[in-house]
Amino acid sequence: MRAYVLAALLAGAALGVACPAHAQPEPPPHIMEAAEAGGVAVWIDGAYHDRGSAVMVYGYSTQDPVTILVLNPDDNLADVHQMDAAGPFLLELDTAGPYWKMDGWYRLTAKAGPGSEPFSLVVGVGVGCAPGSIPVDAGDDGVHCMVSEGASAAVLDTPAKTLRLYVHEGGATLQISRYLLDSRAGEGDLPFVVMRGDSPASYEEMAADADSRTIAVEEGGIVSISGTHVIPEFGAAMLVAAAAAGAGAYMSRHLGVFRTRLG
Repeated sequence: MRAYVLAALLAGAALGVACPAHAQPEPPPHIMEAAEAGGVAVWIDGAYHDRGSAVMVYGYSTQDPVTILVLNPDDNLADVHQMDAAGPFLLELDTAGPYWKMDGWYRLTAKAGPGSEPFSLVVGVGVGCAPGSIPVDAGDDGVHCMVSEGASAAVLDTPAKTLRLYVHEGGATLQISRYLLDSRAGEGDLPFVVMRGDSPASYEEMAADADSRTIAVEEGGIVSISGTHVIPEFGAAMLVAAAAAGAGAYMSRHLGVFRTRLG
């Protein structure tokens, strides 16, 4: 069935179609860094979109062709596009399409040419995190919400026990729930290991309680925060409670968590 849907979508896919009504913004620094390292990177005009709205996908590729694949919340194919795009590109996705009928988190993956690394992010359609929170893409462990100011594009690498995200210029404050990521020895807390590239990043732990730890990261760029404990180690009961706590729907395409501050 998926192969049939893929063939149908490819038959109608936009092959290098431009969107003249929308200006192509300059790729932000973390997108250029990711594209140069892996071959392609994308960002979107907002982490949350209302049902029936358009999702603007901006990207940069060092190779072509570029393939954009979208899976719905059940991991079934919702959309696919291919284009020749070495350099900046722009794509408009219509959430009113026949394969976008579910509310929830859709995973968008871009791949460019042979040997490139897939680049993924999530977009909420008809559902999202509460204001002041950003989605954290934990892969097979789902999408979770984290209170944050000044950060976006958060991904939790569970095997590495590492949270990776983009910190905007001027720094960011992150309230990291212990059910997502923690660093401890026995009953005591250990410092997180915070890196920007291959170098330690300056940060300060602002507060800690039984549920979360709040840190302030001073430098902008792609930041990695590593700990000792991550989602699967907390058990199903904690995950259910955490999911319930972060399940507030906020249908707005204007928060733009993945939208980089371009000026």
